[in-house]
Amino acid sequence: MPTIGIMHSGSQARADAQITAFEDTLAAAGYVDGKNNFQIIDRLYANDDPTKLGDHANTFIQKHKVNLLVAAGGTASANAAQQATSTIPIVFTSVAYHTSPAKNMTGVCARTTELDPDRLSLLHELLPDRTTIGVLTNSSRPGFSDQWKAIQDRAGKLPVTLSQQDVPAHANPGTGEIRNQIDQAFQNFQDANIKLVLVTADPMFNNHRTDVAPFAKNRDIAVICQWRQMAVDGALMTYGTKLSQAYRMAAAYVASILKGAKPENLNVQVAPSTELILNRATANTINVAIPATLLARADEIIN
Repeated sequence: MPTIGIMHSGSQARADAQITAFEDTLAAAGYVDGKNNFQIIDRLYANDDPTKLGDHANTFIQKHKVNLLVAAGGTASANAAQQATSTIPIVFTSVAYHTSPAKNMTGVCARTTELDPDRLSLLHELLPDRTTIGVLTNSSRPGFSDQWKAIQDRAGKLPVTLSQQDVPAHANPGTGEIRNQIDQAFQNFQDANIKLVLVTADPMFNNHRTDVAPFAKNRDIAVICQWRQMAVDGALMTYGTKLSQAYRMAAAYVASILKGAKPENLNVQVAPSTELILNRATANTINVAIPATLLARADEIIN
């Protein structure tokens, strides 16, 4: 009986819609959990604690001896799975960038930092009279210099002036120091009378998404972030990869491997679709009128 395990870097509540899309696509391909000699052994969630991912991977591989491991929720999950096995097939979902995976790996990339310049443009379109835009960054992330240069290049074309507040990742996130630094960054934006802030694509800010939205909203600051869930949590805007599409694509990989394909022969793909989400309730709270042009382009409006 083919068995798979699903591990996710986030929480079940956050991942529920994506995991449902994944399992529905598998079912359409003939793999229904508990039927047709197929079983999903378990779904394990790290709840935004990356240190748990290695244990989850080892549980599936060493204890349950699954035939295939699904590493969901981003690059950290894929890396943990890769470190745990070089033989069992791994399918990853929504990693930031992975053009050369190990031979036993394949999956789907989601555009993250690549979309930060477009997020900056959307903020400028929201309030074009505000020519200074705040940028919340994590300079300790790999590839930050390229990420920051792309944002600066777009700013010069708009044109707008950037005001950066940097919150580098801390070795011990459990201390609450990162949360305090994010809070202070938004206080600094408020003190400088900055009303627009780009929260750059970074797992650390996504992990603190329930802090980012209220920190911004309580100071009447309009923010744009990368994932839809951050708009659900109260951010004014999000623009990023449509994650349900990435998970459906990953399920197609799983079905192909269960039918005999080898991961090394299945090229990594990039999920092509993006979505713009607006939170009208937040806009009303911070007294920002969303232009008709943005409302017309929105894929979803949260009231």
